[in-house]
Amino acid sequence: MREIGARIDRGPFKTVAQRAETVARTELLRIYSLGHWARMQSTAEYIPSLRKRWVSSRDPRVRPSHAKADGQTVPWDKPFIIGGHKAMYPRDPRLPPEESINCRCLMIPVITEEELERLSPTTMITPEVRREIAEPTLLEKLGVSERAFKRKGEAEVFTEGSALEGFRMQLLRKQDEEGEFIEVNFKISRESFMRISKRLRKTSVFELEERGWKTGTMWFERFQKEGGKFIKIPESPPYGIPSFVKKTEYYTFEIPIGQPLRYRGVELYHAGDRTLDGFLRLRVRGGFRDVEKALREIQRELKLPNLLRPPSRRDLEKAKRLRLLWQEDPTGWWELGGYHPTKVSFKKLDAYFEAHPELKEKLDRMELLDLKGYKTFVVRGREAELRKAGALGFFHEMNNPFDLPSIVESDFLSSFERLKRGIISQGKSPFADIRSGGADQIFFRLLTEDTKYSPFHTLYVLYDLKPLERTDWWIYPRDLYGTVRETQFFERQPVIEVIQELAREWRPDNEIMMRSRVLSKEIKAVMVRKGDLDRVKDALKEAGIERIGGRPLEEVLKEYESWEDFKEALK
Repeated sequence: MREIGARIDRGPFKTVAQRAETVARTELLRIYSLGHWARMQSTAEYIPSLRKRWVSSRDPRVRPSHAKADGQTVPWDKPFIIGGHKAMYPRDPRLPPEESINCRCLMIPVITEEELERLSPTTMITPEVRREIAEPTLLEKLGVSERAFKRKGEAEVFTEGSALEGFRMQLLRKQDEEGEFIEVNFKISRESFMRISKRLRKTSVFELEERGWKTGTMWFERFQKEGGKFIKIPESPPYGIPSFVKKTEYYTFEIPIGQPLRYRGVELYHAGDRTLDGFLRLRVRGGFRDVEKALREIQRELKLPNLLRPPSRRDLEKAKRLRLLWQEDPTGWWELGGYHPTKVSFKKLDAYFEAHPELKEKLDRMELLDLKGYKTFVVRGREAELRKAGALGFFHEMNNPFDLPSIVESDFLSSFERLKRGIISQGKSPFADIRSGGADQIFFRLLTEDTKYSPFHTLYVLYDLKPLERTDWWIYPRDLYGTVRETQFFERQPVIEVIQELAREWRPDNEIMMRSRVLSKEIKAVMVRKGDLDRVKDALKEAGIERIGGRPLEEVLKEYESWEDFKEALK
């Protein structure tokens, strides 16, 4: 390369050495692309369904247009669209200089699973090559990398349903006595759940049993995360959630489908309790393609919408509007039919926002935030508005210092999220929270200037207002166990009104409910009751934690005597 660059430099062009090397590199890579393109044309003669995929270098130096094209897959004889230009392969001469010079992208062949099955007996395709050239799975198209999943042990799947209806799909990599498996947890939409529930009530228990459905209690086994997987703790009793509502039971419907796919059936929890209504869980002993086959069978059995459809740009725009209304104007959200988001028209939404310019201004400041796979909308700059309404920060109170490490390591999960991961630790009112739907959320309290009464808990995890720029939370002025029951939830006050009310007269039982994780790096301070600092340090050090959110413990842990110490920590 350098030798070729030097020859060019000595030629009539008289370019500088660095520029000469760039030209040489580009031309050599263009020759490589041409050779690759020629081989692909030959391959297409006996694999007509051959496709090709653009792969960027995926580093900070990649061009924005090439990063956007990463993963773009087209038929072998059709062009890629790169920055608005057509290209049959990377560094195609038809591309303008700004899209081809020094390009480090690659093109790889993509073959369907069916073609691979047909070719495998007659061709030597190693598992590594097979994974490389196979059509990406639906989960991979949704942005979930199987390689990253194996490394982290968990993944969030952001789908059309996640965007519009707020249901979450999650993959957990687990291992029990029988070996490794993928556990899929998700909630179907309220609309779908009510339709299934109605159908089940019309079906006799005997008929359900004949079809292989069975009833049972909801059990959670105990797991401990080691590396990139959750490993079952041997000889540890499972945790069962009992039925405490006289007129209903927990029905665990285990659908006996997909036996050849090596999974145990899907459990649909149907009860009078909002945390469990519509919650589905299945275990798949296999890979992503096995998970997808299982989900397709569940989809057919329960007559559900497509569970793995990615959100379109239009879906995201509708979701953005509905989410802002859901938080800022619950009455308007209800009147527009936000509880059936797929049925809400853009025309009605746009008319509503035109009539409410203060909401339209916030809409322009909204963007999608990715919190380690969990996606939610934020309103940038909203922190100042919350402070003006009287908020100072928010906190979570705790009495057992040994519960703090799990919060720090897991980025603060709801009690139900902890149960799904096999972390059996109960909050103050676990069964009441499951019944109300509060177990799906993380509980916090708002801190205002009017905050009174003396703090007395062992420790408080304290945050400033920045995380509250998110739109996945609501607030009640008093403790309602985080209920999502219609009578209270749909008629709740807008968040700003509640904050203003608490700024005038603070209540110690106010509750902020946040849908999902709050990152450890967002912790402002851990306020520790005077005299308990050594206990808290011991609990953290025993868990091997020496830093919180990248900061040393000495900087994060602060002793308190009154609320004034909290306010000082927030400055």
